[in-house]
Amino acid sequence: MTALKLLFSSFPSEEDAKNFAKELVAQKLAECVKVMGCSSFYIWEGKNISDHEGLMIAKILDSKLAQVEEFFNKKHPYRIPEFIVVDCDYVKESYLSWAVADKLLD
Repeated sequence: MTALKLLFSSFPSEEDAKNFAKELVAQKLAECVKVMGCSSFYIWEGKNISDHEGLMIAKILDSKLAQVEEFFNKKHPYRIPEFIVVDCDYVKESYLSWAVADKLLD
């Protein structure tokens, strides 16, 4: 297990996800964020929903997880935001060094 985690979250639109991602990176809460459009299928309030959303995959350090969750609670546009964090079993050492190095300058 490494100090790096992957965070998955969906947004009302790809543009919403991009704006959120930019803010996460600007505040140094995420090392890198990928955003893409996706089709979502789910049940909400008893109804089958088919929707186009923005999907965000963020690489975050374990040490920032609590701050990131607080940021989501305050800023995410959904009332119940998707906040799924996955541990990374392995990350190439050079990539992990890059991810951690910038945070040591804070």
